[in-house]
Order: sequence, then structure tokens, then C-alpha cells
Amino acid sequence: MQYSFRLSRALLILGVFALLSLSACGGGGGKKGDGGTTGGSSNPFSPTDLSGDWTGTLTPRDNEGLPWSDGERRILSRNFTLRADGLGNIYYCLPGLEDDYDVRGGGATLSQSSINKKGLFTLSFKEKEKNREQLVLVCRLNDARNLITGEYELRSRTENTSGDEVEAVDAGGFELVLSNGPGSFSESSLEGHWEGSNYHYAPRYANMLMDVDANGSITGGGVDTGVAVFPFLLDGSNDQVFALFEDSSVGMFENITLHLSDGVDVVLQYALLDEGGGFFTGPVTDHKGNTTYMRLTKK
Repeated sequence: MQYSFRLSRALLILGVFALLSLSACGGGGGKKGDGGTTGGSSNPFSPTDLSGDWTGTLTPRDNEGLPWSDGERRILSRNFTLRADGLGNIYYCLPGLEDDYDVRGGGATLSQSSINKKGLFTLSFKEKEKNREQLVLVCRLNDARNLITGEYELRSRTENTSGDEVEAVDAGGFELVLSNGPGSFSESSLEGHWEGSNYHYAPRYANMLMDVDANGSITGGGVDTGVAVFPFLLDGSNDQVFALFEDSSVGMFENITLHLSDGVDVVLQYALLDEGGGFFTGPVTDHKGNTTYMRLTKK
């Protein structure tokens, strides 16, 4: 099966940004993958402006006509995070899906353009193991150096192919805020009532409710698959499951097992809280080994 890759909004912007970067850098002298050059003394931005942890949200613009959409909005907004070293080299990304982009660990490659005098740069992650997924970010850093906005496109293959054919599975806008470091997020932000769904492109859906107290314990709710309802166990097995972040710089919990009735467990591979404390998202593996994407909203 061959795919014709549509020229998307993100790609059009990417082309414009590339031209701007070439102009700003005197012919494109910046290196890819190492933060690049500043383009001379006239460039007010430096690669080091990108240093630190960044947290934000990917917001799909339109799913219609994309794989698995069937005319519906099958892909929802999700939290994600980026990390950059002291030189401004991006080396890690959690895109809100089950596979991360770990450049230093060897699980992904990254092409990173230099940042030009308008604060524009591009990132292109490619997941290596399955060789079927690429995340492209067309970015703009604000003058305060604490906010990155832009367009993104997740490209994938719905079938294994030997060529370079890819599809735009998910595209839209994004926003990232610079973290203040450890302690930027508080576990107490999870206290309250959460509602949402666990979904997948396939599609697989399940409604989910979750009540969390000030100690990080689940006190109510459950999962409704449409076929069966599985309440969360309230026998102590779900006590303080959200008592401690794995990383409070980005609001991340990792490998959290939630116990439901009838011996059913679900595992949050990781889950990210947004800066405002209103959205909680991440990949979930159910007791059958299926992965869905949790998206809960605080009510």
C-alpha cells in the first residue's frame, strides 16, 4: 500500500522557518542535533535559552480524513514534555503516547535546527526501534525565554513498509512553559474529582472517573468499558498511589498500578499533570495488555 503524503500546515510553516533560519544564520551554518550556532552577534537568541525542562500540551486541530478518524475527532489533546541540556540541546521528549523519544539513550534520533534571530527553530524526533513514527515541532521561543509555541505533526505508518511513506496521523498546535525545576508541581493538585476517557486510534474507548484525596489516595470512581463497569477498590490497595511524583519538575507519575474490582488492574505507564492542574493524561495498559490514552479533566 503506497501513501501520498499531503503537504500540511506544519510542513508549510517548516519550509518558511527553514528559509528564515538560513537567512538569519548567514546561509545555514548551524549544525543539526547540537543546538546549532547563534547566527552571529546580531542574534539576540542563544541555544542556551532552551536549557531546562519544558511542559505543555499538544492540541490537535482537525482529525477528519486522517487515519482511524472515520470523520470523528479520535485524537484528543494531551500533555507532553521536553528536556534540554545546559547547551540547549533537546535530548528527551515524552509525547503523551507510549513510546518516548530518548535521544541520549539511543531510542530516537533528533534533527534540531539552530535558533534564529526571531526565536524560530525546528525539532524532528524519529523513533528508531519500530522505524514508523516521527514527531516534528515547528517552534518559536518568546522574548522572555519561558514560552515555546508552534505547530506539530506526528507522522506514522499504519502498515510496515520498506520505503519512506508516512502519514500525518495527528497535527495541530502546541505550547510549552519552562519549568522552575523540582517542586514546580504539587501532588495536592490531584485532589478532587476527575472525569474523562481512555481512548485509542483503533478505536478502543472506556469512560473513567477518579476521586483523589489530599493524601493521593483513590476514594472513588472506576472504569466503564461499555461492556462492564470496574469500580476502583477501596480496600487500601489504592491508598497513596499518587502521593509522590516521579518527577515534580514536569508533574510526572510513572508506573502506577491502579486496582479495580474483579481482580482487574490498569497500569499508568506514565501520566503528566498540566501546569494549571486541570488535565491529567498519559498511556494506560489494561489487564489484557492493550494500551489506551488516558485524558482526565478535573471537575
